[in-house]
Amino acid sequence: MARKVPGYAHGKERKYLPEAFDNRTDEEPITIWIKTPTERQKREVMQMAAASIETNDQGEAVTDSDGIPQMKIDLAYSMRWQNSVIVKFVSRVENYTGSDGNPIATGEQLLDHGETEIVSELSAEILTGLSLGEDEKKHLPGSSDTTAKTTQAPDGIAASAEPGDLQRRAGAA
Repeated sequence: MARKVPGYAHGKERKYLPEAFDNRTDEEPITIWIKTPTERQKREVMQMAAASIETNDQGEAVTDSDGIPQMKIDLAYSMRWQNSVIVKFVSRVENYTGSDGNPIATGEQLLDHGETEIVSELSAEILTGLSLGEDEKKHLPGSSDTTAKTTQAPDGIAASAEPGDLQRRAGAA
C-alpha cells in the first residue's frame, strides 16, 4: 500500500476554534480560518527555528545528568517564526474584538491585538495539525518519538508550568 501524507489537505481553508479561555464552549466562539500550508511551506517556516543545542566554551554539547543535550531557545526568533506563520496562513478571524472595540478580522490584526495564548496556540496548530483526529495522530513506524524525558524545558518559570496554566490563571483573575 502506498503511503499517504496524513493531515489536512494543503491549500484548503479550514475552520479552527482555539481552546484558550474556554473558547470552544462559548456561544459565539472565536473562529479562525486557516489556509493549510504545504509540507514545503512548513519546512520553509521551520527554517526559522529558534532552538539549538547549547554548547560550552569548547564547542561541545552541554548535557544533563542522563547525557541528554540541552536546548537553547532564542525568543526573538521564536516570535518572528510565530508572526510569519500567522500572517501567511490565517485567512480570516470571526467573533473576536480587540481591547479598542474594533474587530480582529485578519492575521495581521490578530498579531497586533490578539491575546498571546491564542496566537501561540494557533501558530502551533497551523504547523502541526494538533487538531487532527485520533486516527491521523497514531504513531507511525519509524517516526520520531518525543517524550518529556528527552525534551527538556528551558530554564526559567516555564519549566514548572503546566499546559493550560495561562488560561486558568486568566480565568481566575
